[in-house]
Amino acid sequence: MKEKMNSEVKGMKKQFINSHSKLVKEAAEKKGVQFKALIPSLFFYQLSFKERSNLFCEGLADLTPAPAYIAAERKNLSCQFLKKWDVPIPEAVVMHNFEESFDFLKKYKKIVIKPLNLAWGLGITAGVSNKSVLKDAIDHVHKYVKVGGGFLAQEFLEGEDHRVLVVGYKKIFCLQRNPAFLVGDGKTKIKDLIKGKKVKTGSMGKFLKAPKNKLLIALKTQDLDMGSIPEKGRKVKLNTTANIHFGGFSVDKTNVVCEEAKVLAKKVAKKFAMPILGIDFVSSDISKTPGKIIELNPAPDLVMHTNPDFGKSYNPAEALIDFLFFSGEEEDLKLRPELN
Repeated sequence: MKEKMNSEVKGMKKQFINSHSKLVKEAAEKKGVQFKALIPSLFFYQLSFKERSNLFCEGLADLTPAPAYIAAERKNLSCQFLKKWDVPIPEAVVMHNFEESFDFLKKYKKIVIKPLNLAWGLGITAGVSNKSVLKDAIDHVHKYVKVGGGFLAQEFLEGEDHRVLVVGYKKIFCLQRNPAFLVGDGKTKIKDLIKGKKVKTGSMGKFLKAPKNKLLIALKTQDLDMGSIPEKGRKVKLNTTANIHFGGFSVDKTNVVCEEAKVLAKKVAKKFAMPILGIDFVSSDISKTPGKIIELNPAPDLVMHTNPDFGKSYNPAEALIDFLFFSGEEEDLKLRPELN
């Protein structure tokens, strides 16, 4: 279990760290801010300007208190705090076995199974709607979670997946994310469409291929398998989640995200005292309604916003540098979490 997870995470981190840190480095140097890599991989780095300096680990700043990071990173804890603050979220319960999860499935009809504290969509199966897929989903989560250890069962929400990024408590960036897919031609098996490179993926999909069992589960949620021949024009999703590092598409929605979603995102960032926070919303139309928040990422990827597959590009690293050294927002720089 651990070796499998380590190998996937290592591959993703190598790409993420290098591209993320280089983005911040370029934005810093453009404004005369010193960027200093503290170890060769750029995993830890320091930003300095005049008398101020800040230490970073990937996308996590030293401004973020450890208790707040833990509360945001652990999905079960973040759900409890969000609910306490009257932030709209789907129902979610920590589970330990199939029986508990099946009772939850019977109540909500369609659910999500996910680890308590992993990013990049690792271990997650969304759209679980029957006993067979639930068994597969729990087997999948146990590749990342010790058998008998807790995992989260969450009510599935219909709608589009959106990553809302908050920088400096004021700047908002938003991407809609969609899973990789293929389109049936009415005569070719899915396995042959995949071999023939007929899969539609986003520009960042090259970072890492989704594990095969995630593909098989995704097909099963659509009553398909590798030998199925989808009818002509049928869109077949190849992942149950829309994570762009597993081939998902991104569409920029920064200019249309509704005010209510912005207010919610800023509220959550301030409550956790996190000047950089990724917040995942599921909404039918983010320009009209925020929908609900499904999870948080306290060390979010900035790079995805610079190169969406569709729509305008933004550079959140520039907003980060401005906030830290040029905004004059001294009170925001001293914010403490409101977890009580």
